[in-house]
Amino acid sequence: MMLGEVSPEQSVPNTPAINQATCQVKFNAAKDNAGKEIGNRGVEITVGTVLLHGILTVPALATGAVILVNEGGGGRYNPRNRYIAGRLNEVGYSTLLFDLLAASEEVVVERSGGILSLVQLLALRLSEAIKWVRSDDMTNGMPIGLFGAGIGAAAMLIVASRRPDEVGAVVSLDGILDQPRSLRRVRSPTLLIVWADDPTTLKSNEAARKRIVAECELKTVKNDTVQGETHPVSEPGEPGEVSRLSCEWFRNKLALNT
Repeated sequence: MMLGEVSPEQSVPNTPAINQATCQVKFNAAKDNAGKEIGNRGVEITVGTVLLHGILTVPALATGAVILVNEGGGGRYNPRNRYIAGRLNEVGYSTLLFDLLAASEEVVVERSGGILSLVQLLALRLSEAIKWVRSDDMTNGMPIGLFGAGIGAAAMLIVASRRPDEVGAVVSLDGILDQPRSLRRVRSPTLLIVWADDPTTLKSNEAARKRIVAECELKTVKNDTVQGETHPVSEPGEPGEVSRLSCEWFRNKLALNT
């Protein structure tokens, strides 16, 4: 379920150095491809008794914030999410790569295969991440967008239906969207992206598009190649159709709807 996880020791550009043994946060700065200063830091969000982790990246003159969540709960080190976050940073959006599950919980989910039953829990934790972004000094006041994949997309749309005044736009990638009541309450402009070789998910997303009363578009994309991904995003160093569509959607919809 967890797609292409990489270890923190692997080199990924524009990410903070995190001492995972002690949860101490170290700060660093980098520049994107346009030479703009980017600030990175690891963040911790406590939900109940569970400590969840994320990576916040804030480019200079950011115009909004996008929270990216993965289908298996762990999104910080997912190559796809990191690639898309990097492209969003380049066009002026802050990003929070956020783990909806703790590492120990991911193990339980992998063994049980019961992640579908956790959608409501993931939605609750994503709501807490939104509250954190709204209160943090670096992102307070920014319009908020959500990017989610698989089960993470299902949780994301539940949150969008519950917090219409706080979620400005959403992008779902290959989402498992079987929550019809929540879909009918979504008011945020919604982009549904589905892999062209996945007819089952395409069919369910076509049904979801009909239920969503807000502005909603459905796009299909081919699977390109990026190392370590089952469902990849792009050739290394090239734009990537998913990231291009996502950047365009947030740029055109996010600021206008918050």
